[in-house]
Amino acid sequence: MARTRLAWSVGLAALILTAPAVSSAESNQKAFEKSWVGRRVVVKQALYSLVYNEQGLVGAVRAGRRAGLTVVTPFAGTYFQFDGRHHVDDIVEHDVRRIPASITVAYRKDKALGEGFSQEIEPVTLTFYDVGFHLTVKTARVDRDVVQLTLVPTTGDDEEIATSLTVKWPVPLSKSFSERGNVEDLIQQFLTVQ
Repeated sequence: MARTRLAWSVGLAALILTAPAVSSAESNQKAFEKSWVGRRVVVKQALYSLVYNEQGLVGAVRAGRRAGLTVVTPFAGTYFQFDGRHHVDDIVEHDVRRIPASITVAYRKDKALGEGFSQEIEPVTLTFYDVGFHLTVKTARVDRDVVQLTLVPTTGDDEEIATSLTVKWPVPLSKSFSERGNVEDLIQQFLTVQ
């Protein structure tokens, strides 16, 4: 009985000691997210988006959707990525002009009974937000090895996503988010806070 109490007490003490570290790590990431949401920024390097139409499961088309494409890394430079959907892998290109053609090929699906094909994702146009363009950070998200800022126009409808900037870290981000300074340095290559 004494051993059970001792083991239980040691387990409880360990839980109490680790709880602040876990909440501190979460709070570092949440603090980063909160510090960026609502910030007005100015573009320093062009950010690219794809405007596309997406065919739903029932055949309804959702027109004029928008996805940010710009990804920056600490060691591999910048590339462009359209996040995969409909069980298709992410599409990654170093030349943004190749994205629409790659998407067209990847999302063309043969119809049943060999009656042609359907285009699940139809690229419409590439857009870019050039140097000096003003945007507002709508959301900031820290995930396993990715930090993403979603940006909206500073004037007009803030529900319409303009673009995003993604920082892709080469390994999982630490629990304490000790990489925050380096991540913000990468963000600041593309955006200046007003």
